[in-house]
Amino acid sequence: MRREPLGRRLITCLIVALTIMGLSCIHVSAVLLKLGAKGPLVYQAQDWLYILDYLKVVPDGNFGPVTEG
Repeated sequence: MRREPLGRRLITCLIVALTIMGLSCIHVSAVLLKLGAKGPLVYQAQDWLYILDYLKVVPDGNFGPVTEG
């Protein structure tokens, strides 16, 4: 059985914990993503936040926060 890398497991656990606590996208992104950050763990975090409806794809093709309204 293939094990997930430790970093990916930690990000997954962090996102689940933040979701359970009901934190907003801005809080989640501040914890996980720094401005201009790149790399596989950043992309994994963005994917999870998108799946959890915290992020949306904006017109320029990047991710942006989901806002009410």
